[in-house]
Amino acid sequence: MIQVFSKLEPQDGLASLYDLMKSNRQNVQIVAEIAIANHEKIPPQKVIEMFEGFGAFDGLYYFLGHILPHTDDKDIYFKYITSAAKLGKVEEIEKVIRNSTNYDAEKVKEFLMDAKLPDPRPLIYLCDTHGYVEELTRYLFKNKLNRFIEIYVFKVNPDAAPKVLGTLIDLDCDEIYVKQVLNSIQKCPIEDLVNEFTKRHKLRLL
Repeated sequence: MIQVFSKLEPQDGLASLYDLMKSNRQNVQIVAEIAIANHEKIPPQKVIEMFEGFGAFDGLYYFLGHILPHTDDKDIYFKYITSAAKLGKVEEIEKVIRNSTNYDAEKVKEFLMDAKLPDPRPLIYLCDTHGYVEELTRYLFKNKLNRFIEIYVFKVNPDAAPKVLGTLIDLDCDEIYVKQVLNSIQKCPIEDLVNEFTKRHKLRLL
């Protein structure tokens, strides 16, 4: 079938992919493989629209995962991230965020915050890489994900602790919790920490 499709004009090939999807939802795997083999002929955006139209996010995820190394199109990266989220592929989202810059950081951040994944690590790495520390802290705190606040400042980026703690104070976080985080930090920029607490008139707490 792949050989047959390679001989078709792009429009005919796309129409035939639609026919395969309409005739049997179980054709999603072969449709994805044909689309991958012909991704230079059949515009990927059209294939994305087709899979989305049928709600076939497994096919979309499989298709985009194979063409991702051959493109730097930010929309394609975004679609890959959204399809991975729908399938619960958190590790794949994290891998893309950590190993690539071919995505719109603001757009992906908004999507991940709206998606409220049970594991926010992709969001943590994105916000850390692109400097959205205050927004990340607000998101984790308001969603009662304090354990991940601790993972962030203890393991991912201790240098961000001053901004995180300053934001927690702005959010009227319980001072007992702020002290708990402070007492557990092994290393962070002390001058920045003093500045953040001084700005908020909380030097006594520090």
